[in-house]
Amino acid sequence: MLLDVNGKTTMIKGKERNWDEYLAEKLSLPFEAIVIEISDEEFFGVGDPEPIRYEDKLTVVSVDFEDDVYGVLVSVKKGRKKYAYPLIDLEPIDKNSANANLINNYGTWFSCR
Repeated sequence: MLLDVNGKTTMIKGKERNWDEYLAEKLSLPFEAIVIEISDEEFFGVGDPEPIRYEDKLTVVSVDFEDDVYGVLVSVKKGRKKYAYPLIDLEPIDKNSANANLINNYGTWFSCR
């Protein structure tokens, strides 16, 4: 099911896939998403909290690139500020959208890599 070459190319159901390129082409942008991962700073109450926090609503505006550690990074807007954020830590607000299905498929791959 999975084939990793140079940490980038993946085979899903017999088809090679670069997730950043694939999602940039297939996702309907922009879309609203919610942060579903809590940071260590938030959970343990230590250190400075990040500008993006658990359950924040963000607007995903573009797919940036794929990182070896965090996976696909997307550009998000929170208010007027723009940030890079891991797609795996986001969930589309519209859970019945095509975007939700694409991100779920990506999440399944990401958790198995």
